[in-house]
Amino acid sequence: MARHNYFNQGDHYSEFHRQFDGLAMIDIDAVEICKKCKTPLAVIETAFDKGQNFKSFIVTKTIADRLNVPGLVTLYQVDLETDQIINFRVKKIAPKESDGFFSVPPYLYVAWLKRIHDKHKC
Repeated sequence: MARHNYFNQGDHYSEFHRQFDGLAMIDIDAVEICKKCKTPLAVIETAFDKGQNFKSFIVTKTIADRLNVPGLVTLYQVDLETDQIINFRVKKIAPKESDGFFSVPPYLYVAWLKRIHDKHKC
């Protein structure tokens, strides 16, 4: 975690944690879980899509690999008039990293999430 807080201003825990040398943390954006047994099914790093071609994901990939679940970086585009997500750009990071981001409409993103739930047996 960076010493100075640029994005999570007002987050009391984040501000507290940054005071101490030798500590490091990240926030976990999303862990998709089984509704019944709470088993992690995917780990997802999310960010607002500003047209960037990079988003750090080292720890997210490490967690996904250790849990043996898919890992993604998911950038989302929002229609500012309706405040609704209108598109995703997704990069697979675990188990194998994809070459780049690919565009995914919301209905296909939800279909993928539902598919990982359907494959899970608990």
